[in-house]
Amino acid sequence: MLEGYYSGAGMMNPVLMNQGISMNFNVCDSIEVELHDPNNFNLVSSVTTLMQTDGTATCLFPSMNNTYYVAIKHRNSIET
Repeated sequence: MLEGYYSGAGMMNPVLMNQGISMNFNVCDSIEVELHDPNNFNLVSSVTTLMQTDGTATCLFPSMNNTYYVAIKHRNSIET
């Protein structure tokens, strides 16, 4: 859940629709999901996807058989 988009009861506002970018009432915003190598933190793969108002998102990565660190980036978030 993105704090600024939270509308209560585990849901977020359909921000992209409110901004006229999307006509889908279930889409909250776009996010980038990254997979990083746990040994050297190098970026292995990334996907840009749409986050739904219930906080879920679907990411399709190529077949991989290792363990990875996951980073989720949002266009209006500050990395800490």
